[in-house]
Amino acid sequence: MNDSSLIEYIRQSVPSLTALYRFGSQAKGTARRDSDMDLAVLARDPIPNLRRFELAQELAVQLHCDVDLVDLRNASTVMRMQVLSTGTCLDTQNESVRREFEMYAYSDYARLNEERREILKRISTTGLVHGNDIILNKAASIERCLQRILEEYAGDNQNLVANQTKQEAIILNLQRACESAIDLAMYVVNQRRLGVPQESHDAFTLLQTAGILPADLATRMQHMVGFRNVAVQEYPRLNLDVAQAIITKQLEDFRTFSSTIVKAFP
Repeated sequence: MNDSSLIEYIRQSVPSLTALYRFGSQAKGTARRDSDMDLAVLARDPIPNLRRFELAQELAVQLHCDVDLVDLRNASTVMRMQVLSTGTCLDTQNESVRREFEMYAYSDYARLNEERREILKRISTTGLVHGNDIILNKAASIERCLQRILEEYAGDNQNLVANQTKQEAIILNLQRACESAIDLAMYVVNQRRLGVPQESHDAFTLLQTAGILPADLATRMQHMVGFRNVAVQEYPRLNLDVAQAIITKQLEDFRTFSSTIVKAFP
């Protein structure tokens, strides 16, 4: 399959395609015969995880190699930067949207580094921890998502219910904050050998059982997992009243959770 055929296949498979990128060894010209094909898709709407997996398998058959397919809407800040800074754009369906997304991604990465430095500075001053990159990065990611949510919401519920662009940004950052909190909980559970979570919300139960989280906070974080699952898997069914309640009443729970972990984990 040549690039033209690949682009056409992606266009047919992802109707809301904005841009297609190739990155990794295939883009750098350092690929071996057994190298994977690393592709990243920027679409108007996030691609469901199952569909992304299926599409990667379909492409693997066509390309005769393993394919790693990244959805840039759902990718981490660092992964986005890796794709955009080292990859090649193979196709653009909407140049202005692509450039706006890339501008945001670069700014987001810069904010991540700035926020991480601030967290390190606070920790150095208080002497709470000596520094754990994974925990610090996740705490910074959560804070960045919360700031983005507040910027887009701007104290006006119409930005959530009547402005599609702002709504998507708000929900996406709520989803990312939830995912970063889950990642952080899973990391501590693993490092402290607290048990084996069968589902995402189990991690918060294990943290509560271990005395790391108070019961009420653990319960509220479990509710966040439920919201995240609906946002990822059943976006059209998402209850915006629930989203509004989280924004106006529960964002501080994320900060309390991450600060509790930072303080508790040496």
